Amino acid sequence: MLSELEGLGFRAVELGHGIRQTLVEGVLKYLGRGTLRVTSLHNFCPLPIEVLRSDPDCLEFSARDGQARRRAVRMTRETVDFAKEVGAGVVVLHLGSVGGGEAEWRVMKEVKRGGIYGRRHVAAKLAALRRRELVVGEAWAGVHECLGEIVPYAKERGVRLAAECRSSIFELPLETEWEGLLGRYPEGDLGYWHDFGHMQRKEGLTFGDHWEALSSRCSRILGAHVHDAGPVKDHRPIGEGRVAWGRLLPLLPEGIPLVLEMSPKVEAEDVVASRERLAAMLGGHHAGE
Repeated sequence: MLSELEGLGFRAVELGHGIRQTLVEGVLKYLGRGTLRVTSLHNFCPLPIEVLRSDPDCLEFSARDGQARRRAVRMTRETVDFAKEVGAGVVVLHLGSVGGGEAEWRVMKEVKRGGIYGRRHVAAKLAALRRRELVVGEAWAGVHECLGEIVPYAKERGVRLAAECRSSIFELPLETEWEGLLGRYPEGDLGYWHDFGHMQRKEGLTFGDHWEALSSRCSRILGAHVHDAGPVKDHRPIGEGRVAWGRLLPLLPEGIPLVLEMSPKVEAEDVVASRERLAAMLGGHHAGE
């Protein structure tokens, strides 16, 4: 896996939530060659032993079940330990969710049929937001309980934590919740991880403004997942979606890791082409990363 990425011209990678326990020894052995650097880990990495497929949401800080939250904390600690072992400076976190995908699907349906801002679209959007509001308080309580254990653990080990922006309004945080979240945790305790495709999808459903989201949080940004997207599909090659790269990329500070996060269906040549397009738009500041 790592050899293939290096063969495509990459010199730095993010290890994600598809790394099983059985792959760890081989990953460490390959990294020992010193030719490839790890910028970040995406929780959970490695995967919990009982999880058989790539799934960053297999355990959630927002879970109602206390045992599930404790398991999520334990596996996040293992991810932090692994990050320190491979020299990665950041662990990317999903904070949780509250269910409700069916309500958001109705909003997407109206967008797909061209009914954006029409009566049915607005009604579906308001219904989804009301449904979310009924349960989000309990979910945030669980998140803060877990972060209360994870933040000092990571800080002691010199690993930074970054909360990722998500694509669904039923995932945490919603755009209106970021200010409160980042205000609660000092800059050294919790940073921000921007996901271009997720935020573009949310903008397409009229649940957020991409430029406003990035500009308001760029002072806390520790890195970004880069992929193109529309209101329905994301993780597409750069240039095959609606992300306004020319307007958004100048907001990024130099020196942060930018991780190409493509769908498994994307061909290798399209991944390389996306990297080249991104490097050209950035003026080479992130070339090789």
